[in-house]
Amino acid sequence: MALNVLWYLLIGLLFTVYIILDGFDLGVGILSPFLGKTEEEKRKLLKSIGPFWDGNEVWLLAGGGALFAAFPVAYATVFSGLYVALVLLLLALMLRILSIEFRNKLEGSFQKRIVDKCFFLSSLLIVVILSIALSNIVRGLPLVEGKHYYGGMRGLLNVYSVFTAVFAVAVLVMQGSIYTVLKQERELSQRARRVAAVSVWLVLIFYVGSVVLTFLYAGNRFSNFIQHRALSMVLPLPLVMGFMAYRYIKKGYATSAFLCSSLLITSLMAIVGIGNYPFLVPNLKGMGGLTILNAASTPKTLHTMLIIALIGVPLVVGYTVYVYRMFRGKVNLEEGY
Repeated sequence: MALNVLWYLLIGLLFTVYIILDGFDLGVGILSPFLGKTEEEKRKLLKSIGPFWDGNEVWLLAGGGALFAAFPVAYATVFSGLYVALVLLLLALMLRILSIEFRNKLEGSFQKRIVDKCFFLSSLLIVVILSIALSNIVRGLPLVEGKHYYGGMRGLLNVYSVFTAVFAVAVLVMQGSIYTVLKQERELSQRARRVAAVSVWLVLIFYVGSVVLTFLYAGNRFSNFIQHRALSMVLPLPLVMGFMAYRYIKKGYATSAFLCSSLLITSLMAIVGIGNYPFLVPNLKGMGGLTILNAASTPKTLHTMLIIALIGVPLVVGYTVYVYRMFRGKVNLEEGY
């Protein structure tokens, strides 16, 4: 049981780090048509994420790999049931890669405009698909025999998932705009600061709305908070972090604001993890579903994979820290990477 809980926490941590890190460059992609008014500004926005975006996506792969290793039944249910959504996600990821890597190699303004639109649309699509998948895992899926989902993409679209997608876009716009303030100067930074101030308030409003909708559509997700009152202290944390981020961004402390927005994301993921425990995929049809017990690998597999994770994760952390230290500071077009 202890190994199962440990893997549940580790997978949650991996996906949280992914949302924090890849969240800011996805946010930059969503904001790029609105922040980048000139060719120079568009190049600066791309350069601000250039050294980081591919490393950030490693955390998504690590989270998916950990889910496969520790909870293969849940992995099979999610990846087979959400097959169309995952294909769209892969296409969006590939389109985003092409947009980032090839833009500066194009000479025609028309070609660059097409690539800029692809960068925006692919970034937006990635956020929407992932948030819809997450919202349905929180709400629950109509599982057949307690472990199979046959609903397809259409079954994932509902009021709760659409609202969550809008909420997720607001969160990553906040993360991306604060990151832009951190990395850019002059007008581009000022423009991003105004967007960040508005987006923080939108996130706070959407968070309150998400709590209400979760109570209406998945009220049993509050059972752990009710049974263990100490855990309910996590619920106001997104509001606290949001208010602090707003204060710091208004005062011009971009680093502190980015830290608060990252902690806001962390608290949101903690709320999801606590609310869903011990379920990985709740059953919308009734009691049961896939849990950390009935969807897990054998204890020997969990133990062996944990040793591998304890070796691999620190290496990824070390690489990430090294890259961020190497490319810290404001963006300068005169310097390459």
